[in-house]
Amino acid sequence: MATMTLTWLTVLDNRVCSLCQPLHNHMWTFDTTHDAFPTTLYAGNRAVWDCVRDKSIIHPNCRCHVVPSFDLATLADKLQGLLDRALDLHGHIEYWSTGQRLVLRRHGRFVTWRPIE
Repeated sequence: MATMTLTWLTVLDNRVCSLCQPLHNHMWTFDTTHDAFPTTLYAGNRAVWDCVRDKSIIHPNCRCHVVPSFDLATLADKLQGLLDRALDLHGHIEYWSTGQRLVLRRHGRFVTWRPIE
């Protein structure tokens, strides 16, 4: 299971409001294999973070932020799985990289890339 965690962080100074202070270090965890990424984060029944605009919904000029974290090994495995499925389905993948058109092809267990002329 690939998971991503979002953690609410306050500035931790004397100006942090009474609405944000209890949210410090509050975490939301999502199974990225099955869950759609949320557009809004809730603490209880209260909407607290707009994920689309990446800002607090609690009040204007909020200095809090939400920090994402995830396991890089899990992410790499997931990306490899997507690449494998795409190659199985289409046989090759073409894309642009550093201004050059490239093609990926599977050769047994290995995936190679080469420029397209």
